[in-house]
Amino acid sequence: MTLEYLISHYGYVALVIGTFLEGESVLIVAGFAVHLGYLKLQWVILAAFAGSVAGDQLYFFLGG
Repeated sequence: MTLEYLISHYGYVALVIGTFLEGESVLIVAGFAVHLGYLKLQWVILAAFAGSVAGDQLYFFLGG
């Protein structure tokens, strides 16, 4: 397996998990993957939004 294969098949899941855990650097790497054609921009935006909203809500409810 190559790195390109892993990014194109598991990149969205990694992005959701990374943004859930407050990983802005994961989002930058996803931007490079979009630029190189391994991921689609609209799905990166959706995955990053879903992960960050879910993480923020969890942290909010744990703190409140």
